[in-house]
Amino acid sequence: MKIIPIDQENLDRLYSPCLDFRPIEEVPPGFPKGSEAHLDWIQERREERRDFYQYLVKKYGAAGLVALTRRKALGWLTFFPKEEARRIGWIRAVDDYFNQETLVMGCFWVSESKRNKGLGAELIEAGKEWARNNYWRYIEAAPRGDGLDPWYSPAPLQKAGFVFIEGRITSLESQRRFLIYRCDLLEKEVTRWVQVWEDTAFRVEVVKSFLESNGIPTHLESDVVLSLHPFTQGPLGEVRVKVPEQMQEKAEELLREVHEIGE
Repeated sequence: MKIIPIDQENLDRLYSPCLDFRPIEEVPPGFPKGSEAHLDWIQERREERRDFYQYLVKKYGAAGLVALTRRKALGWLTFFPKEEARRIGWIRAVDDYFNQETLVMGCFWVSESKRNKGLGAELIEAGKEWARNNYWRYIEAAPRGDGLDPWYSPAPLQKAGFVFIEGRITSLESQRRFLIYRCDLLEKEVTRWVQVWEDTAFRVEVVKSFLESNGIPTHLESDVVLSLHPFTQGPLGEVRVKVPEQMQEKAEELLREVHEIGE
């Protein structure tokens, strides 16, 4: 068995509720009479998903990972940048400063014969490795939290280093509740973050870009979620820029040099 990125070739042969792009050529057995219009709606959704995943492959190089043996799919997970998840309305944590650094896990599937045998954990770890190699800082995943289906259990995510962020209810009628987990891919390497700058939201974005262009990871913190409360003045409008403790001296030196040049 091997785990490889989902590219265009793999997209054309993976079939599950979220990756089935095949045209519906005839009415399925037992389908209610007079509901053909609903089949047309299903077909349109399939075509939309196909176009979306093809777009992901073209722009980001992959739309997920698939476990193959003798060209047969045993399981897979899909993922996409948080900005893309936001665009299509996928379940995700409240928008914050980490959007540009976050990859969201979408569809997750393992064949019945391979469930509870560790393949899910392998796919999650492979997803983390792919994200690291492609310069993503965080991964989010949202297993359903109603406990009715053991496959939606957050246990595999917790074992893989994901921590609970928040719960989301997506329908007031059906009460579908999702528990959102996030994994910091630098957590094992970075044990402590220290503040090196504090300013308004607009200015810290400039500082963040400057430090990261010099190879220093950054972490932004605020006392409020500015996407919900867009304060721009006063203490609530200030955002803190933090860097790994071992890079504090280098970051402060760079910022000091820029500040002196500006004067």
